[in-house]
Amino acid sequence: MEYSMTTRIYTSEYIPLRHLHSVKIIGIQGPEGTFSLWGENEGNISDDFVPADFTVAFRIYVRQNNDPCLVSMSSFQVQYEYNRSAGWISNGCSRVTVFALLVGCGGDNWRNPHSDFPFCIWP
Repeated sequence: MEYSMTTRIYTSEYIPLRHLHSVKIIGIQGPEGTFSLWGENEGNISDDFVPADFTVAFRIYVRQNNDPCLVSMSSFQVQYEYNRSAGWISNGCSRVTVFALLVGCGGDNWRNPHSDFPFCIWP
């Protein structure tokens, strides 16, 4: 089954575009494995893109859950890739060039999530 998913990514941390190389949704189980939102070398630069607050829609494949009335999605990541020369990372680790937020269903036997934003099951 294929669904259209819309999600909003928001952070209170200001992220200047000049410090970014790209912003992507990666690891999508769907028609597109990667959905590029913004990138220096990708022909999709938009001066009005706000990397700390944006909404994105993309298509995903879902699978039937144990309950026949519910479906679940696979995990994906929101990836921020920083310019190596920018020298700006909010936590002071200037050698870090990629930061990813994991969204998905992964968990252990006690239902503890193994993702940054665990959501994945709906009717």
